[in-house]
Amino acid sequence: MLRSVFSSRPVLVTALIAATCTVSLAQSFLSLSSASTSPGGTVPLNLALTSPTGSEPASLQWTVTYPTAAVTAISAAPGPALTSAGDSITCQANTGSYTCVASGMTNGVIYNGIVATVSVTMSAAATGASTLGLTSALGASLAGEGVSVTPTGGSIAVSGVAQLTISGLSCTPNTLGPGSSSTCTVSLSGTAGTGGVTAALSSNATALTVPSYVTVASGSSSATFTATTGTFTTNQSGTITVSLNGSSATATLSLVVPGNLSSLQCTASSLASNGSTACTVTLSSAAPTGGTVVTLSSNNATLSVPASVTVPAAATSATFTATAGTVTSNASATITASLNGASSPVTISLLSSSSTISIFQCAETSLASNASTSCLVLLSNAAPSGGATVTLSSNNPSLSVPASVTVPAQFMSAGFIATAGTVTTNASATITASLNGASSPVTISLLAPVNLSALTCTASSLASNANTSCTVTLSNAAPTGGTTV
Repeated sequence: MLRSVFSSRPVLVTALIAATCTVSLAQSFLSLSSASTSPGGTVPLNLALTSPTGSEPASLQWTVTYPTAAVTAISAAPGPALTSAGDSITCQANTGSYTCVASGMTNGVIYNGIVATVSVTMSAAATGASTLGLTSALGASLAGEGVSVTPTGGSIAVSGVAQLTISGLSCTPNTLGPGSSSTCTVSLSGTAGTGGVTAALSSNATALTVPSYVTVASGSSSATFTATTGTFTTNQSGTITVSLNGSSATATLSLVVPGNLSSLQCTASSLASNGSTACTVTLSSAAPTGGTVVTLSSNNATLSVPASVTVPAAATSATFTATAGTVTSNASATITASLNGASSPVTISLLSSSSTISIFQCAETSLASNASTSCLVLLSNAAPSGGATVTLSSNNPSLSVPASVTVPAQFMSAGFIATAGTVTTNASATITASLNGASSPVTISLLAPVNLSALTCTASSLASNANTSCTVTLSNAAPTGGTTV
């Protein structure tokens, strides 16, 4: 077994194996001390060498055996006697045993004293005495002769209550803005006894404050406390540390400055009575955990907005609705979004729904067959969002107009075309424009085709250089623009 476990030290292994086959020097003794601790505690045990003068070994091997139900960890470190000889330790852990070889490359021997310190950690459930055996003790001299080593084990007495340690620390949320808080939970390795357990708290950031301690109540294995942020102007982090009985745990929180107000925009720039529009506030950076609250206001009671809107955590914008009440006359309202002393305004026009037709006119007052004219509708107020639809009609089928014309939002006028069909006799047509129960008419003359009816002259004969007046007579009156014969 030694060849496989300690193949990295062939010279030493050869010497130890050879030593078991040669005549041994005087008897040496290797003994493990005993100690006591509490459940879950770690205790150091001294491994001491006693050899007659002249029979000191140059190398040693030993195996510590232990009950696995009581021991959770074991390790070994060189003691003063070993370091004085210039030797070191190589150990191999197996279930229930821990085998070590002490040797070095110098020609020194190991004198009497503490060869190694064996550290043993007991289970939190361990009670009573646990025996640690010491077996397979071998020694070898510089000449390769065997040194007879008698091993003596030790024991660890476990009593009292298990020493509690910190098993964890967590905080929710773990990202905070100025003036916010996080709930943190401390967890112990076991249940606190009578009177509870007090653990120390600290923070490495001045902007992040915690209580000086937290108490886990009797019968409980955890407790909560509140971490609070003050004012800070730059992004940073803060680490909270909880300590108890030499154990500790940490939780790091991100301290994030909320984004500044970047903009405020609304979908509609004008509203009529009872109309509404979606508005969006945008930040320069993502909101921290808990979100960022932006204050809202309107300078006109006719346009209502919520008192505030919250930009959710990790988002950069939020939307709210602005709603108009009854608008009796054209006006404007300014919505203002405010955050951290900065503000962003947006102005919305409030348009009265009682708009009427102020002017209705057409470019031509008369039309011949198949002719057309442009007409204009002018409102008393600018049209609201969605525009204003003006109904149109003609009382003569020989003059056609569209069923309606829409004045675009924020505009006051719109045009359309009136077209005459075939006119066989002179007539007239009235176009009527209607809006909000009021109407306005325009009358256009429809003129039948004009024919040459007669041509007469005053004189029937003329001498040289004489003249006479002549008259051209049409069958109908000439239309606008006249008739050229």
